[in-house]
Amino acid sequence: MRTLAWIAVGVALAIVAPAGCSSGCANRVTNRVSSPDGARDAVVFTRDCGAGTTGSVQVEIVASGAVPEDKPSSLFIIDHPVDTPGRVDARWASSARLVVTYPPGARVVKQEASRGDVSIVYSATP
Repeated sequence: MRTLAWIAVGVALAIVAPAGCSSGCANRVTNRVSSPDGARDAVVFTRDCGAGTTGSVQVEIVASGAVPEDKPSSLFIIDHPVDTPGRVDARWASSARLVVTYPPGARVVKQEASRGDVSIVYSATP
């Protein structure tokens, strides 16, 4: 019976403990651009999840002044371009249209065509 109680405690800790922990990843904002109407920002950032990962460069749209959430939900993700010259950049063509440029040859992991009422255009630009 005592063993069964310890198993129950172990299972409870395995379920509850991760809920209070952070992702273990760190985001570093490299560029933030406000939309023309000032309602939202396009944020370009690098995400590093520690040893054994390559990291990534991501773009997210957030409310003006907000920070990207600490989870993999960005609208654009490329593997960290360690060996790919160039950079990821974002600019607003209008309050409803975002243009994202990235280095040619970069491995695109995720690329959404829109987010809410914002359409997104992508271009591999040296």
